[in-house]
Amino acid sequence: MRAFICPACQLPTLAIGVYERERSVCRICKSTARERAVAQAMRKAILLRPGAERIVGVSDGKWMAKFATKLFANRYVNYHYHREPHLDIVNPDPALFDSADIVSCCEVLEHIEPPTNRAFVGLFNILKPGGIAVLSVPHTRAGDAHVEHFPVMTRTKLEMEPTPTWSGYTPDGEFHSFGDLIFHGGLGSTLEFRMYSEDSFRGYLEEAGFKILEIIPNDRLHGVVWGPWSRVWLAQKPL
Repeated sequence: MRAFICPACQLPTLAIGVYERERSVCRICKSTARERAVAQAMRKAILLRPGAERIVGVSDGKWMAKFATKLFANRYVNYHYHREPHLDIVNPDPALFDSADIVSCCEVLEHIEPPTNRAFVGLFNILKPGGIAVLSVPHTRAGDAHVEHFPVMTRTKLEMEPTPTWSGYTPDGEFHSFGDLIFHGGLGSTLEFRMYSEDSFRGYLEEAGFKILEIIPNDRLHGVVWGPWSRVWLAQKPL
């Protein structure tokens, strides 16, 4: 066990388990190291966006939704792809454009069908000018290659029997089917479409128009400790 001050519950506590991104759980609020980094980022977003009136979650998990609701009360709304309230981040309802002061989008952007840039543009569009995005994805280090597991396809289909396969048609009409799929846990298994590198994630953000404010570093005092990859990011839509 290791002692730290948890930025999520803001109490002195102990980490149960070794320091890893999805482990070293806070004994009090059960946050992982990544979730504590997200909590730090959200608190920084509040300082950068004082008086924030609308905070949008993009398919936030149970822990994140509970934390954000405690922090923002009814100013926070968690949107989902498959259920209400509905949000397709690659094609958001124009009624949501320029509506959010802060957006949290954690462990989502690796699960978006290509082309990848549509999701970053969608996030940019739903933020107000000056709004803040809190983002996390699995990514490798700077200098590593960005890896897309599948090409751009239409009429896509995920079949689980007899073995998991992802299939569809490329723009030239050619049919493709892929096995050896990678799934992440959560509310139903979610298919991994890519592995970003630090460079590619930065590139997608900047191409969409974001200004990158900070990549949350390791902070042993607050229980945010893991290798130099898959960080939590703060980005802003310029005024």
